[in-house]
Amino acid sequence: MSQLIRRCRFAVLAAAGAAIVMLGVAPGASGTYPGRNGTVAYQTDSNDPNSGMTESSGISSIPDGSAANCSDTSPNGDQGAPCFIGRLGYSPDGTRIVAERSGRLEALDANGTNVNILPALTSQDSDPAFLPDGNTIVFDGKAKGATNLYTVSADGTGLRQLTTKGGFWPAPCANGSIAFINNEALYVMRAKGSGLRRLARHASFPDCAPNSKSIVYEGAMADFIVNTKGGTRQFKGGDGGYPVFSPDGSLIASDQDLPSSEAGGYSVPSVVVERTSGRRVRKVAFGNNLNTTTFGPVAWQPKRVS
Repeated sequence: MSQLIRRCRFAVLAAAGAAIVMLGVAPGASGTYPGRNGTVAYQTDSNDPNSGMTESSGISSIPDGSAANCSDTSPNGDQGAPCFIGRLGYSPDGTRIVAERSGRLEALDANGTNVNILPALTSQDSDPAFLPDGNTIVFDGKAKGATNLYTVSADGTGLRQLTTKGGFWPAPCANGSIAFINNEALYVMRAKGSGLRRLARHASFPDCAPNSKSIVYEGAMADFIVNTKGGTRQFKGGDGGYPVFSPDGSLIASDQDLPSSEAGGYSVPSVVVERTSGRRVRKVAFGNNLNTTTFGPVAWQPKRVS
């Protein structure tokens, strides 16, 4: 995973049968939204409450048995998982997923089939996302101790370095530009690495709006939206991790720890969906009293795929 500090969200749920469901969404199910706003997916880990070690890691929108997901197969069962799933993202047409898998990249169909684990491209390949062409992947890679942005085709060919002075968590825009983080600041550049501009300080985990005119990011104490031509405003009510725009740009999804009476007052890892004005429209909480859940990056599937 990138060298940025991750928001690992832990929730130990004390109430028996405390899997929490809000607004009629089944436990573990992805939230679905009307119109062009498809399906919300997220990365999740299931951890042993006694050892704290990861027992399984995966993508919520695909079957548990998919080769893209991971589980602990070590003889003792608590010696750590053979892999973890990190950031994930969809192709613009919603038919493909790219994800980080233990310092390498994997590409797969949106239903969890046809998994292709790419060869190691650098010493650590992290935080991938599809460019607008739906076939090129941008990611941050580590080589000779330095982490920079790279692009590669989904089949693992055509590796190309974009930056030389650092870069993490690339967020492609539909107009071909790429937002990313470097030295805790938000930058944007053209797809080939030119035209670099700094947009904000104290930023992490950016996501570009569908119209390419604004970027949402996680700030020091809250989430913010910055116009790509200048001007930043706090996203009202937004204080979640990994904020992402919906496919039509009207909503933002993020992960937050929310207190739940059904869980005996404990905080529960949750997907929170809000309008860009900050009015919450839906939330779905996850967890149970049997394990500790780590909740990670969020992604929107532009349209449902059978």
